[in-house]
Amino acid sequence: MNSKDDPCKKIFQELVDIGCIQVSHFIEESSKCDYFKAVHCGIQYNPEMCDLNEDSIRFSILHEENHNRHPYQAGIFFVFSGLTFVFIIYILTVSLNVNIILSLFALLIIIFCLSIVVKRGEEYECDEFAAKVFRDILRSPEPPSKILMRTLEKMPYKLDIRYCSSIP
Repeated sequence: MNSKDDPCKKIFQELVDIGCIQVSHFIEESSKCDYFKAVHCGIQYNPEMCDLNEDSIRFSILHEENHNRHPYQAGIFFVFSGLTFVFIIYILTVSLNVNIILSLFALLIIIFCLSIVVKRGEEYECDEFAAKVFRDILRSPEPPSKILMRTLEKMPYKLDIRYCSSIP
């Protein structure tokens, strides 16, 4: 497909032109990803994503742009978790004489559960960013939550899309 005919690249450029995406960012086709994916200062997408309607492509690109704007959010959580992990292990094993293996196992489960919550929260923030752009900048007549629902239904993976009601 010619890049001029590529709807993903065309929409990306439109979003750059109106200031929704940083000028220094890029977009590129990649058959290695299943859908849209944020990469350092850019977005990769599977060529099959060009079959989505324009609003779904916009929503997906904006979602990934927000990942690029906050790339260290999950990393900061893991550093904080690691330090907390070491501190709590020290307290449990030295002060309370709890078995170190039991302490490690319990803390690993807690950190694993918290990481799932943080990752899901990050995805919600990215969807909220895209929804706000649709509402405030693009002035979409259709509610962003409907666009998100339609987009998620067309993605190659299936998600629990019940949370979409929380998107404006």
